[in-house]
Parts: sequence; C-alpha cells; structure tokens
Amino acid sequence: MRKITIKVYIEVVLPSIKDELLSQGLTLYHDADSAYTSKKTTKYCLDNKIPVITLPKVSLNFSILESIAHLIKRRFHAKQCATEKATIARFLYLFKEEMD
Repeated sequence: MRKITIKVYIEVVLPSIKDELLSQGLTLYHDADSAYTSKKTTKYCLDNKIPVITLPKVSLNFSILESIAHLIKRRFHAKQCATEKATIARFLYLFKEEMD
C-alpha cells in the first residue's frame, strides 16, 4: 500500500470532503502523518475554514475514532477503482455510510 502524498491530500481528498464537513459542522480528525500535518495542508484547512484535530501517534482516548477510520480504510482498499472519479465517489460513499 502506498502512502498518501500532500499533493493528493490537498488537491483531491480535502476538496472532495470539504463541503460535507462544513455543511454538517463536522471536524476533520486525522493522524500525525506528514501529509496531514504539513504546512501546505494546515494552510489549506485554515484558508477553507475546515476545523481539524490531529490525533497523537498513540491515543487510547481516540480508539473509537481510530476503529472507524480503520473500517473505512479497510473497506476502501478492498476494491480498486479504475478512475480518479470512481475513487473519490467510493471514498465519499464509504465515508457517508459510516457516518450515518
């Protein structure tokens, strides 16, 4: 499995979930991966008014959130998508399904 890049995170992932996060008043929780904590990512989130909480590397308090993220990640990676559009649609579908 490849690591997400800053470019993909701020040009694909964040724009695809931004409206959903903002419209529902959600806070984005992510781990301390360098793609999530980079200056570019921080600037993007600030500029787009996306509230963010960065989880520590080890956190028993957030184990429920980590469990949900693991479920989404496992289901997401279980099936490959042929196009970028299909990949984004799949992620959004799984994200919304877990949040309902």
